[in-house]
Amino acid sequence: ACPSAYPTLVSCGISTRDVSDTDRDGGYMSGQSCIAQNANGGAGCYAHARCCRFEPSDVSCVGHMSPSYIKGDDAKVATSCSEKVGYPYLTGCSAFSAWNGIDGAYPGTVVPNTQSLVHNRDYPLTSHVCTGASGSDDGLKATLTCCKSPSYPLTCVQRYGVPSTLSIVSCETGYQMIGCSAWCIYRNVNAWYISDDICYGRSGNTRDVWAVAICCKIATDAPTLSPLSPTPPPTSPPTTSAAYRTSIQHAYAHTLSPTSTQTLIPIQNNVRTGNAHSWFWVSMILLLVVVILVCIGAVTAYQYRKKRIREQHREYEPGAVAAEYVVVDQGEISDEGNNVR
Repeated sequence: ACPSAYPTLVSCGISTRDVSDTDRDGGYMSGQSCIAQNANGGAGCYAHARCCRFEPSDVSCVGHMSPSYIKGDDAKVATSCSEKVGYPYLTGCSAFSAWNGIDGAYPGTVVPNTQSLVHNRDYPLTSHVCTGASGSDDGLKATLTCCKSPSYPLTCVQRYGVPSTLSIVSCETGYQMIGCSAWCIYRNVNAWYISDDICYGRSGNTRDVWAVAICCKIATDAPTLSPLSPTPPPTSPPTTSAAYRTSIQHAYAHTLSPTSTQTLIPIQNNVRTGNAHSWFWVSMILLLVVVILVCIGAVTAYQYRKKRIREQHREYEPGAVAAEYVVVDQGEISDEGNNVR
């Protein structure tokens, strides 16, 4: 189970011990444990548990899976958290096949290689459905982690990584990495897990896979999302038997806690930011008007003083009509190089 400091298991990942091994049966949540199952003949696998602490602490999660196996190569099964009454939020999406027939899993129903999808972009997670993709004719189930948050809603998005033999994707600022899935075309995906707030999808050969992350934030009266350091990695060896399943081989912990006075609801944030910008520009315009008025007053005063000085000197130089006078300094004038005081 998750450690007491981070008691809520929100998703379950898996990775094979050998990076080129594709013998794995998948992973799922059982009770409050993360289970990864090695396939017959596999070199072993690790379970990766994502454990969190929520504030308020009334968030809880349960495991769920498709009621029956979907059969057929490239067949897909979509299972929803709505089937788990009272636990509406999807935070983990994985797959399990007792016959090593996995092409992977992904949140929602849109296949990750859809051309219109933009990588590393937020897509609202509204359906809370997990789709499992079969890689053989034997059978596969989608496995889910579904959560409830009685006090405040969870706002979640999904993000797609660039296809690669090691596909990665991370969350935008303001969201926490909650779940990680991966999908492929040729049954070559052998890992989907979170490490250092990055979702990894790994291929067992040279063919591409797609990593898909679930990123969430909890919107309270005054929320912030404050990540903590991951718990130390375990030292337990991976399983090497198909009949034996590893539990909590990796646990990564984060806190979602309200500590500030600003809501994270995007619309409210945008309104407050817009008001602040408006007051800033009004202040700058008023300051500019004051500066212009001061400059005009200074120029007017200077021109008036200059005129008075000329008139005073003309009074003391009767008949000097043809000379052109220019102010040089206070109390001093000049006509063609002859200084007169």
